[in-house]
Amino acid sequence: VSKLAGDNFYLMTAYFYYLDALTGRYGKFSKEAINHCLYLIKEIIKVSKKFPKQSLFMIMGDHGHTSLKKNVILDHDVMQDIFFQTGSEMALDGRMIMFYSGNLKLTKKLFEEKYGKYIKEVVKKDYLGLLGGACNPEIEKRIGDLIYTARPHYTLRTKPKISKATHGGISRQEFETVLICWKN
Repeated sequence: VSKLAGDNFYLMTAYFYYLDALTGRYGKFSKEAINHCLYLIKEIIKVSKKFPKQSLFMIMGDHGHTSLKKNVILDHDVMQDIFFQTGSEMALDGRMIMFYSGNLKLTKKLFEEKYGKYIKEVVKKDYLGLLGGACNPEIEKRIGDLIYTARPHYTLRTKPKISKATHGGISRQEFETVLICWKN
């Protein structure tokens, strides 16, 4: 990115939640979904004029209309048993599953025994590195002690739905799904 934008650049990301539901509502590559995307791009271009010259803008898709291989339901009883045995708590949202406190070694063992083929561990130090290393203490204390993402093309869900699903970890198709790119 820095080669395209120049040496001194700012990175800003924004998530437009309704884009995630477009293909579910209208179908993949439907006229309605494309029209929504085109409208959003036009609005972003209007806003982009307020940014400094040489700003680079890239709009990327969520999972690039790729098919998810499998929805994996985290069994409520299994998860309750893990929480009971380990004293840990869990947050599931977006691309991350985070476990907090408790006996993390046992949590890791029990969770990976059941769901290991659908998940990939993210080392906390590496996760903090993605946030720029040292981050605000208020944010850092909200980051779990044990972090997972779903493997590419998988979605992890709870039932009954108590939190959002965790989308499959980034795949090559997702990474390469740039809808539009331009420079002021």
